[in-house]
Amino acid sequence: MSKISGLWLPLVTPFKDGDVDFPSYERLIDHYLAEGVDGLFPLGTTGEQPALDDDEIDELVERTVAQVAGRVPVFVGVGGNATHKVEKALGRLERFAFEGIVSVCPYYNRPSQDGLIAHFRRIAAATDRDVLIYNIPYRTAVNLLNDSLLELAEVSNIVGVKDSSGSIAQSLELLARKPVDFSVLTGEDALYFIMMANGADGGILAASHLRTEGFVEVGRFRFHPEQIRERRRRERLHDGVVEPALNLIEAAKQRTKDQKLLPTRSAVGIAEVGARFVAP
Repeated sequence: MSKISGLWLPLVTPFKDGDVDFPSYERLIDHYLAEGVDGLFPLGTTGEQPALDDDEIDELVERTVAQVAGRVPVFVGVGGNATHKVEKALGRLERFAFEGIVSVCPYYNRPSQDGLIAHFRRIAAATDRDVLIYNIPYRTAVNLLNDSLLELAEVSNIVGVKDSSGSIAQSLELLARKPVDFSVLTGEDALYFIMMANGADGGILAASHLRTEGFVEVGRFRFHPEQIRERRRRERLHDGVVEPALNLIEAAKQRTKDQKLLPTRSAVGIAEVGARFVAP
């Protein structure tokens, strides 16, 4: 398949009387495809994957593939903190014709960087589907560092990352260093525009269940390549400036607060800009 890009929806899984409401789920698929999303990600944590048993997971994947019918790519959430269990799940699901998987970093166990690399290498070797790594350290308690991720990017079917690192400096460094054919999709809803402006390929965004058309519009917007190249040239010329700049912003905000003055636009901060974008 072509490079992963644009707005991807981590589908919710509706329930009725304690059971998966499959008719409503299929209507959701048609609704969001009509809204223009570029890909679907069932069975993430947004999709209640930890609360489903194997039979429900299998039926949900089967119905997703049938309902989508090739209109957009489908990447199924298949992850965990026991590598051999992830491999078994892949073997069980491989009979369904989805394009790839999204696999989260092993949670709770807090493996080393070498352990993370070994985990994802084994998962990639266990499937012929594309693999999108999901890095979200504030949920898993382990951070897949950029050096490790870029080493994994050399594996042929590891095609990208859902980046929820929680560090703007880490995310911007990744965008500056990533191979051209490796996709970086942000998982941070409020930072979607900012990450796209810095060269991200798209986003996998739970908030896009609402105001979908606005998120689709951002995904369709094409930032001028020379703008992105110039931004990256400045980053290379001023190595190490991102983190100090963020610290200066925080210090300026604190000084403003202490002096009881209105904040200047330069001290507003990235998070507030993103929040304005998604505010109702």
